[in-house]
Amino acid sequence: MRLNTEYFRSAFENTSIGHAIIALDGRWLRVNNAFCELIGFPREELVKTNLRDLTHPDDLEDSCKHIALLTAGEIETYSRERRYIRANGQTLWGKLTVSLVRDENGVPDHIIVQLMDITEQRQLAQMKGEFVATISHELRTPLTSVIGSLALLTVMDDEAFSDKAKRLLHVAQQNGKRLNVLIDDILDFEKFSAKQVTFNLSSENIAELVEDTLFTNSEFANKFGVRFELKCDDVSLHGSVDVKRFQQVMANLLSNAAKFAHDDTAIIAEVKDVAGCIEIAITNKGDGIPNEFRDRIFIPFAQAAESDNRNRGGTGLGLTITKQIVEQTGGQIGYESMPDGMTTFWFTVPYAEPAEVIVLSA
Repeated sequence: MRLNTEYFRSAFENTSIGHAIIALDGRWLRVNNAFCELIGFPREELVKTNLRDLTHPDDLEDSCKHIALLTAGEIETYSRERRYIRANGQTLWGKLTVSLVRDENGVPDHIIVQLMDITEQRQLAQMKGEFVATISHELRTPLTSVIGSLALLTVMDDEAFSDKAKRLLHVAQQNGKRLNVLIDDILDFEKFSAKQVTFNLSSENIAELVEDTLFTNSEFANKFGVRFELKCDDVSLHGSVDVKRFQQVMANLLSNAAKFAHDDTAIIAEVKDVAGCIEIAITNKGDGIPNEFRDRIFIPFAQAAESDNRNRGGTGLGLTITKQIVEQTGGQIGYESMPDGMTTFWFTVPYAEPAEVIVLSA
């Protein structure tokens, strides 16, 4: 027992990660040197404070909520990214992991805290986001002008363009649109990664919404020689969705289904009532999803092998963004790819009463 105690004491004191043991009333029972260095207080000064005193004011409400859940025994552990005020007044971004320890009778006894400094990572992520946003904006402005000019040229009746010139104008327009989609996807990806997206949720008739998106995205079907069909046994189902983002999810899934479907086949969009929610499933008949790609399908910038994707385009961000939208609005997403080539991507939305409106920040 003594050997185990000495081992614990050595590991606790000598690790480079901040560790602390805190009483249920907030008193410091034990802190290691790494924790003191992270916060910037000498040990004798630190013990005069408590974790609440060091927490950034903007994170205090969330901190108190989780501590209350922990001490009430409703949760056993949690992990958050949280800000703290160091002794010199600077802000420390920390990855905080908190666990509740019970006594031999199962009664909450004390709390163990682990704190890692992630300030540099947060700063780098912020700089990257600002850089991407700036570059994207600088690209978007001239690109919009170029696309507009090309559109005007294609409808000018007083200019006789040769067939070759018309083809070049068409190619330039299509490439401009693809670049515009890429910029939009990158900006969306950064916003979701930084949790800077606000969702305006409202109660919508899902069958009607899906039918509208099938019509709006019929260009995909025409382009790839397939057709969209709606299947729904209960047209009265209402779900809680952000209409714009729901349409974005549908557009991503429909475009993928069209790209990889066999010619002259039907892509079925099915709306059905499942346990506790509404499910929307998009099914196509094609070559299926390669086995080596299945574990990476929702990873940013992941794409199937070039031989399978050569003429289909895409940024590799569509499914990542789709997953973020679905999950951050209370749903789930997944897929099934069968040996016979039938592939189904499905996602769910929560039930909603008619006229219900909610504003949700990511």
